[in-house]
Amino acid sequence: MTTDQTVAPQEVIDFWFKAGPGMWFTASDEFDAAIGARFGATVQAAGTGGHDDWQDTPLGALALVLLLDQFTRNLN
Repeated sequence: MTTDQTVAPQEVIDFWFKAGPGMWFTASDEFDAAIGARFGATVQAAGTGGHDDWQDTPLGALALVLLLDQFTRNLN
């Protein structure tokens, strides 16, 4: 996992929707590794409240849902 926590909510959203259903519903070690490398530290930070301020905007709230519900499935 990276230690970079400067990811913006829009980056999370863009990554997820660019990947699309073909990646969402298919097991892929490469996709999992890409999520871990690019967003692993951000997922960790969000899980401990480090991005609670994202709840204040619709895009931020969507990014939190993706990080905490979807990305965590790929990191386990």
